[in-house]
Amino acid sequence: MLPVTVFLPYSPEEYLLPTVKQFSESSLVQQIIVAHEGAWTLPFKKCIGMKVNGLRSGATWNALLRRVKTKYLLVINEAQSITLNKAALERFYSLARDTQAGMLYS
Repeated sequence: MLPVTVFLPYSPEEYLLPTVKQFSESSLVQQIIVAHEGAWTLPFKKCIGMKVNGLRSGATWNALLRRVKTKYLLVINEAQSITLNKAALERFYSLARDTQAGMLYS
């Protein structure tokens, strides 16, 4: 099993597809969970949707944590365009693994 699950909010903006695509192409990412408030689909194998009533809801976080089976969870808490440089995810993973940090923030 790959070590990382990515969780991010849905957005109808054009940047969502390239953001999800770069995570789906990563050799570290097992699954991408997209929080949404209605039905939707994305064309990526690693991507699933999770219907939520809000990102700050305790029920949302409990449901998310029940779904995560990987050692690491990358949370993107705002709908925004994200472009990772070539080794960004690998550096985060290495830092978390090597330091055994409970949380990393950027």
